[in-house]
Amino acid sequence: MEDALAPQFDVRSLGELTQLGKGGQGCVYAVDGFRINQQWPVVYKEYDPVVRSRLDVAQLRRMVSFVPTLDPATGRWLCEQSAWPAALVTCGPVVCGLLMRRIPADFEICLPAGGGTVRRPAGFQFLLNSDTYLARMAIPVDDRGRLLLLADLARSLSRLHRLGAVVGDLSPNNLLFRLGDRPGCFFIDCDAMRLAGGSALPQTETPDWEVPLPDGEPLATPATDAYKFGLLAARLFARDQSSRDTSALAAVSDDLAHLAEASLSVVPVRRPTPQDWITALTSAAAGDRLDGRPVVVGVGSGSGPEDGPAVVSTTSEPGNVGRTLVLLVMLGILIVYLVNRFG
Repeated sequence: MEDALAPQFDVRSLGELTQLGKGGQGCVYAVDGFRINQQWPVVYKEYDPVVRSRLDVAQLRRMVSFVPTLDPATGRWLCEQSAWPAALVTCGPVVCGLLMRRIPADFEICLPAGGGTVRRPAGFQFLLNSDTYLARMAIPVDDRGRLLLLADLARSLSRLHRLGAVVGDLSPNNLLFRLGDRPGCFFIDCDAMRLAGGSALPQTETPDWEVPLPDGEPLATPATDAYKFGLLAARLFARDQSSRDTSALAAVSDDLAHLAEASLSVVPVRRPTPQDWITALTSAAAGDRLDGRPVVVGVGSGSGPEDGPAVVSTTSEPGNVGRTLVLLVMLGILIVYLVNRFG
């Protein structure tokens, strides 16, 4: 049954391949003439020999055959949210890689480079930086955008968990973002996810994104996803790659700060699920505690830290208004005195 639902292609049938990138697991190539659901362009991920030797081919085949078992609406949702494995690729008798959806254009960003721009995947790691850096890199995100991104991610994680899928290595390296009118997230490296309790590849963790007790807690469970979601929320608002401080979240919402603190618990059962976050995130995004927060409106040249951010404030500085009123009152008193003294 699973074989019938898992398409498989010989690498020679893919035609001319253009390398797009190289990572820790192998190389990714553009493939012309193939489409997922007859509409989405695909790429070929070819595992390097070391990764191939550790690959559980049967589990990878189960992941490929998973989407056809879903109802059409759910299957389409999964393909729109992720680069889920779509087909196996063989080199002779050996499975050497897979086909998956190419990163959608709206999950890419144009970054300043020299005198122009360069197009890159919109990795979440870009967002874990200061407002100065974000302005220089032409990434116009404010706190409301951050909240909406987290809300979309929370909904997606909740739905994945209900489907029996767990991200496992949930980190900025495996997650892309989209800003604009519809902030959203897109999962990559989905062949590393756990599905129905099985993993096609050994579970690993991105450095500084490990669960607190890796020797005593199983990897790639809903509880580890919950921990890393809370960590991501804290770091997104701290504008920092490694912070565990939830105070920046507290400035936006007390409820969110409490959720983040609970998520970082070393006791897995005490961590709130991603579903538990959704109401607090959407309420904070619609609330008034974001007023006056800086919004990026322009960019520097991208050449170095001396290029300051182009930032405006959505409200007037109350300190400046107060000083202006005091000066006006003092000026009026002086005018009255001069008129009475010399008039």
